This record gives sequence, structure tokens and C-alpha cells, in this order.
Amino acid sequence: MTIIFNMSVPDKNFYYLSGIEEKCNGVLIWGDSPKVLASPLEADISKKYIETVVIEKKGDLWDFLKRELKGSKQVGLNFLKASIAIQNGFRKIGFKDFKDVSKLLSKKRSFKTLDEIKKLKKASEIASKSMEQLRDFLRPGLTELKIKAELEYLALKNGAESFSFDTIVASGPNSSIPHAMPTNRVVRDGDSIVIDFGPTYKLYTSDITRTFLLGRSRRFEDVYTKTLNGQLAAIEALEGGVRGSFVTKKAEEYTGKLIHSLGHGVGLDTHESPNFKDNLMNTMVFTIEPGIYEDPGVRIEDVIWLDGVANILTNTPKDLDFAKL
Repeated sequence: MTIIFNMSVPDKNFYYLSGIEEKCNGVLIWGDSPKVLASPLEADISKKYIETVVIEKKGDLWDFLKRELKGSKQVGLNFLKASIAIQNGFRKIGFKDFKDVSKLLSKKRSFKTLDEIKKLKKASEIASKSMEQLRDFLRPGLTELKIKAELEYLALKNGAESFSFDTIVASGPNSSIPHAMPTNRVVRDGDSIVIDFGPTYKLYTSDITRTFLLGRSRRFEDVYTKTLNGQLAAIEALEGGVRGSFVTKKAEEYTGKLIHSLGHGVGLDTHESPNFKDNLMNTMVFTIEPGIYEDPGVRIEDVIWLDGVANILTNTPKDLDFAKL
């Protein structure tokens, strides 16, 4: 029997196994009769999705687990999230034999169900529409923080429920920093602006990056074209079972050596399995995001669902004409 704690330390496996589509704290018992143990504050959420037991106080939680696990010889825990305090709690009620289920769950989550694909598509549609709408807002004189605020406002209007990571808006010299955070820097004519964000829908994430140019720059056009061609070459190389390293090499024929991974898995977490050291298999969802961080910096990122062919879920335009304002 596997126990997933989603309390002080969040664990997305709680949502994956329970089917809950809203933020909710609780403990999932995963076995023949799955159920969630939740406080009175959370129980009304979880009971919409799964059998729920209301736990009034912490001591009741461990008493219930002891009764539920009676006869079980081994407890499955996600060692990446289960704290020493949780493990000690099990020991106090007589259970000392643990099985780490983290790798098993990670591998299982890398293959998406059709229900997951629907949610990922919706999250990607929200991201795509919002990024395209933002283009009309961009102009010299705005700060990076104002651009971030406008983009997130558009996403919320379009149906986003939250954001899976801090939105990146990096202009001018900041565009050469892969994970630069927005500042009060005022964008100027001639600036490159890298914008990377990930609105969520029913807890599933998206992840899109577009780079724009205010004004004219032959240097930008050259760097942008290399980045785009690298991404297109990588996408063209995708097929079920292809090595991630092979796809990376296809991109690097245009971009040169990448300073970060070409992509990462996307699902309940922004970064999850697969990684690009693995084979990329059908039903997996991941990003392709080559970047060149010179002056100017450029990154282009899309979410891909691999199902025999590469299905691009983020459909904001990315041709050079679209990038230039």
C-alpha cells in the first residue's frame, strides 16, 4: 500500500493518483480502496473526487493509518517528498519497512493519459492566446514588471487558474541571462525581450517562451533565425523512441552547444520526466526550447505531445516577422 502526504511538503503525486483537480492538502492512501484523509477545511474539496475521511486532529491521522495498514508488511512512500518526521511517524505505529515509489511514479507520470492531454492542451491554449495578445501591448517605455503584470492578467482572463513558475521577462542585456527575473528596467528601442511563462489549468502546466525585438537589428535577426531553425530541426527529428541526445544534436547544428537541456517533461510539474538523456516515447509531453544567450539573447519554447508525430500544443506564431515589432 502506498501513502502520499501532500501537506507541509507538496507532492503532485497526490493529485496524479487521487484525480483531484484543485489545490488540496491531505494524505492519500493508494491501494485496493483509495481514499484521502483530510482536515475539515480540505475535506469538501477532496470528497468531490474520491472517498474522503475527515481527520479532526493530527493524532487521529496516525491512529487511522495504523488501523488501515493492519496486515501490511511494507509501506510505499515517495522518498523525494516524505520527510524524516513522516518516516518516524510510521515507525511509531509499528511500520519500519518502506519502499521508495518515487522512480516508479515518475516513470508512470511521463506517459500521459488522454484526460491529461486534454488538460495540457487547454493550459497550452491559454498560454498561446495570452502571448499572442501581449504582442500588441509591447512597446518602448514599459518596464519588465509591467509586461509581466499584463501577460498574467491576460492569462487569467483567458482561463488560467495559476502559474507554474515565476514569469520571466528579460529585456536588453537581461535577455542574455537564461532565468532572469523581471525588474523595473525600462525596455528601449532595439531591445530583445525574452518572455517565458506557464499558466496552469486544473493543476496541469504549460510552458512557452517567445522572444521579441523592438525596432530593428540585423544581429537579432541572425541569432533568432539560428534559434528557430534549431528548434524546427529538433521537432522534425521527433518520433517515438528517439534518443533525446540525438534530438539535441539536431538543434545544436544551428545553435551551437546549448548551455541548458533542450527540453524537459511537462505535466503536473513544470519539470518532470522525461529528461533529454532518456528515449522520448509516444504519449510523452515535453518542451523543445533552444536558446542562444549572446547579445541579444533569444529563446523559443513550445510544448510537444509526441504521439507518432510531434504535436505542438503551444501555437503562438514564432516566425521572424512575428518576433519583430
